[in-house]
Order: sequence, then C-alpha cells, then structure tokens
Amino acid sequence: MEWSIATCALGGSLEEKLLAIAQAGFRAVEVFEEDLAGFPGTPREIRALAEDLGLRIVALQPLRDYEGMPEPYRSRNRERALRWLDLVAELGTELTYVCSNTSPLALDDPEAIAEDLHALAEMAASRGLRVGYEALAWGRHVKDWPRAWEVVRRADHPHLGLVLDSFHCFVRNNPLPESTDLPGEKLFLVQLSDAPNLLMDPLALSRHHRAMPGQGDWPMEAFLRAVLATGYRGLFPWKFSTSGSARPHPSGWPKTGCAPSSSSLTGWASSFPPCLPAAGFRAWPFWSSGARKRISRP
Repeated sequence: MEWSIATCALGGSLEEKLLAIAQAGFRAVEVFEEDLAGFPGTPREIRALAEDLGLRIVALQPLRDYEGMPEPYRSRNRERALRWLDLVAELGTELTYVCSNTSPLALDDPEAIAEDLHALAEMAASRGLRVGYEALAWGRHVKDWPRAWEVVRRADHPHLGLVLDSFHCFVRNNPLPESTDLPGEKLFLVQLSDAPNLLMDPLALSRHHRAMPGQGDWPMEAFLRAVLATGYRGLFPWKFSTSGSARPHPSGWPKTGCAPSSSSLTGWASSFPPCLPAAGFRAWPFWSSGARKRISRP
C-alpha cells in the first residue's frame, strides 16, 4: 500500500510543507488550492520543487461549487474549470476533484449535476486528465458517497470517478460496506482521516478535530478492508487537519513516528512512512521565484 498526505494538514508555507512531508518519508502529496494560491512562484516551480524532493503530486484539490448551478453561474463555472485544468496540467499531475456544491444557489437537479460533471470530464480528457467527485458531509444536495456515486454513474464518463474520504463516510454514519458493488476502477482516490466520537456539526468537527488515521475512534481498518475489497489499489492520502494556530508547523512535525496510537490500524503500521526526524538530512539547494534557497533533501 502507498500512502500520501495533503498539504492542508500542515501550517507554514508550501515550501516548508513539502520539505517536511518528504522528510517524513512520504513520496506523494496532494496540493491544496490555498497552498497553490499562496505560493509566490508558478505551478511549474511547485512541480520542480516536488520532483527535487522525491515527491509525486497526486492531485490538485478541490474545485469548489462547480456543479448544479443556475445561469449565469453555470457558464462562468465552465470557464473557471478550463483555467483550473490548465493549473492541474502545469503541476504535472493527472487528477483533480470536485467537492459537492455547498452554495445556497445550487440546484437539486441530478441531471444537471451529472451534465456538468460530464462536461468537466470531457474537458479533462482532452488534456489527458481525470476528475474525481467527492461528497462533502455538509454539501447542499450531495452529502454522502452513495448519492455521489449515483451522480458519477449518471454522468457516465471514463475520465470521471469517485473520491472517497473516510471522514465524510463515518461522520454521516454511512461507511463503505465490505460487500459493495462499487468497482475499484471507478475509485480515483481514497482519503483517510480519523476523528473522535464527538457530537458536533460535521463541518466544525472536520475543521478542528480531524486526526491522523488510527488516532481517533472510527474503525479505520474495516474501512480499508472494504476499500481494498472493491479492487482499489491506488494511493491512500492522509487528510487530517486543524485550524489556525493549532495546525502543526512543519518545523515541529513530526516529532514522533507515524504509527497509530490506537489498535484500529496497527495491522497496517509496518507500511506507514517512517516519519524520519529532521536531523540527519543534508542541505540541498534549489531555485524558487528567482531566489536561491536552502532545503534539506532525504
């Protein structure tokens, strides 16, 4: 199994995040849109930096509030999506994904939602890219993975698939069953995050209490078994997060190993990244935005 991590899990600059992720032993990373927007250079420079650190960019995420909008927003979103896909290609990855729409203007129209996703997949296919669709637990109309899967099937495009996030499955009490007809080839990405069993609004729980897999209260091992039973053999990005000052700064992460603190994932711990300490890495130069800096490379 191969693990990756999302840049939204850490605070600091994108350069600091990528360095810490590489030092922790990961070899793949999801780039969050806010990190891309805050980077002082170009997407191609991010790509070069990741490559120099031995990191593969697996996805740019997320494209928000895209599908199921009335006009004139629908046409504007198509234009916005074209620019977004250009960024995906410049980053050197072949996957991006859409989070289910949270806008109060979004229409509860499954046919329109499917048409919009099909159109996006067509645009992506012309660039050699793929698009995933992820149900947010607080989405306006699509709130869980069965509804998202229904939309993906309705859209019926080979470059469109499903993105599963364990958080959104468990927080709505709708985990993936171990016997499901969901085909693994239509799972484009499966994200892992844990959380404590707290009676909170899902959005607040996500913002403040997402934990590393195995460090919360949810049955992560059962979720992994169910995913693997579909035939999925892709990456498993870790997508834990906290907000504001609580988000760990790369200079102090990780202080300990990545092994889970509970028994829910101990059977998988041997395949986890080593989470190497910062000491012992050699300095290595790179160029970013015309200015020479120093980083450490494993």
